[in-house]
Amino acid sequence: MSGVSAAPNQSTLTGQVLAISQNENGKHRVRLLIEQVDRQFGPCFTEPGSHLDCFTFDNVDELTVGSQIRGQAEFIGGPHHQECLLSDISVDFH
Repeated sequence: MSGVSAAPNQSTLTGQVLAISQNENGKHRVRLLIEQVDRQFGPCFTEPGSHLDCFTFDNVDELTVGSQIRGQAEFIGGPHHQECLLSDISVDFH
């Protein structure tokens, strides 16, 4: 079932932006190179060194390819299709 949490889960992800695109209704797609994962609760479906495609409704005006970001991730979807909702994005220019 799409749009339902895979299992209650939340992680803080740190990574580098590899690509950004905008879809309809203000939904943005962000591809990340994951550098750090801090699991708050539930399962986490990514690990450092992997590429992860996420979507967000956050304002992404400050994001550029190469930006270092941190955000809250929730994996949603079913056993055959998962997506990552990224929220509370902060940009770190170090």
